[in-house]
Amino acid sequence: MTYPLLDVARLLLLPGETAEARVARNRAVSTAYYAIFSEVCAPIAKTFVEPEHAAGAISEASYQRAFRALEHATLRKIALKIAEGGRERSKTVPMSPAKAVQHVWASNCIALQEARYSADYDPFFTASLQEAESRILQAEEALEALTKIGEAGRRQLAFDLVFTNQRPTPRS
Repeated sequence: MTYPLLDVARLLLLPGETAEARVARNRAVSTAYYAIFSEVCAPIAKTFVEPEHAAGAISEASYQRAFRALEHATLRKIALKIAEGGRERSKTVPMSPAKAVQHVWASNCIALQEARYSADYDPFFTASLQEAESRILQAEEALEALTKIGEAGRRQLAFDLVFTNQRPTPRS
């Protein structure tokens, strides 16, 4: 599978210490994170509005709202929950293959989000060529994990990301 944002990130891997090269490498780090972010946003729109959008029943603006419904803080909260749950559980019980894949996605997602924050907001941060390359590899690993989760798993993740604060209704 190809990911255009990762292709763009690779184009930004400029060697050297010119101002342009440093800025380009920081953009490569940020773009690697956004490759994951957009791949997580797509199932949200697909799950909740795509059939209606395809039929012309929902506007393009509504589709865009669904695609952009996810906030970075919410993604982090869910990824931390998955990653920490996997670490805690693996101390006592071996992780199932499905949980191990989710753990890979979540751990890489958290690391990339932190790196993206530094690249975008820390005026003293400059990604080295090696670090920027490693962040792109992390994004590839996270995207591969998303692929392994499968369509149903991605829809469940989309649901969990949108409805994070909902409590299950007690059964009577």
